[in-house]
Amino acid sequence: MKLLQTEFFKELSTVILGTLLFTANCAFVFLPSALGRIPGQPLASPPVALQQAENAAASERIQLAALPPGLSADH
Repeated sequence: MKLLQTEFFKELSTVILGTLLFTANCAFVFLPSALGRIPGQPLASPPVALQQAENAAASERIQLAALPPGLSADH
């Protein structure tokens, strides 16, 4: 009796294939869609409010760097 022709081997291969398909479904379809993204779609740019906050912080750092060495931001 050949191993590849037994009922056990056919059922075992079906279970393994089903497990792989289920895992791939979870990893590549279910999880990205639950997180609000389409699989394979590039990431969107950050929200405008976040960009404005980063720009404000950068301009504040530039202003502080432009102060004379003896002055601090408190004066």
